[in-house]
Amino acid sequence: MTRPMTAPMAGAMDAGNNPLTFLSPIAHFDAMQFATLGLSSTLVDSWASLDGAYSFTSAGGDRPTYQATGMDGKPALDFTGSDVMNCNPLAPMFSGDDVPMAAFMVCEIDVLQNNDLLVWGSSTDADPLAIMRQTATQYAFIKRQDTGGSAIGPIGGSTDLNKHVYSFRTTADGQSATIRVNGSDIATATIDVGQTTTDVLALGARDSNGVVSQHTNGRIGEVIIFDRHVTDQAAAYIDSYLASKWNV
Repeated sequence: MTRPMTAPMAGAMDAGNNPLTFLSPIAHFDAMQFATLGLSSTLVDSWASLDGAYSFTSAGGDRPTYQATGMDGKPALDFTGSDVMNCNPLAPMFSGDDVPMAAFMVCEIDVLQNNDLLVWGSSTDADPLAIMRQTATQYAFIKRQDTGGSAIGPIGGSTDLNKHVYSFRTTADGQSATIRVNGSDIATATIDVGQTTTDVLALGARDSNGVVSQHTNGRIGEVIIFDRHVTDQAAAYIDSYLASKWNV
């Protein structure tokens, strides 16, 4: 049974005073906003966006754990083993060819492996678009191709177990994308975002073609998603805001 919600934690950001509201993200999930979490003891059943329009949900034994001080004294969702959350109602808006979009998140990894942090996919297509992946040694995303299918790439940077601000951002025409870590570009490549039908959005794992894999082993504190192009100036503002807030 989901336990009753209590008042947000001291110091939590009130949704009505969200400093990113003027940028109009389609969804913004913040673990510091305790009232947005649906919990069964410490297991997370749901995580609502600040405006309440969308929620990541999970069930059974695959739920992440809420940790009030899990990320250097700040609240976060801890993903281990087969933990995964889904917000599938958000997925279809990224279907089609060359769809502009962006995603930002704060995450701290425990194990250097193939950690798929945020993944758009299809329940009938085994080739997903991983918005951000941390491999054992580098950062990457899954590159969609005009002809269908996917390939790992581009890949760059050097991974570690520290807390980071990750982002994936397309150009205005949706034809190329850049991955960024702590405000620094890692790699850019031509990419067809959402070139196939997309109906699955997973947090903390890859969920596509009915198979969940590449689970994240670490903590996620905040996720911000845009269904449009985010300018260089706006991206720099978001990176700075998240880095300051989470002491990155």
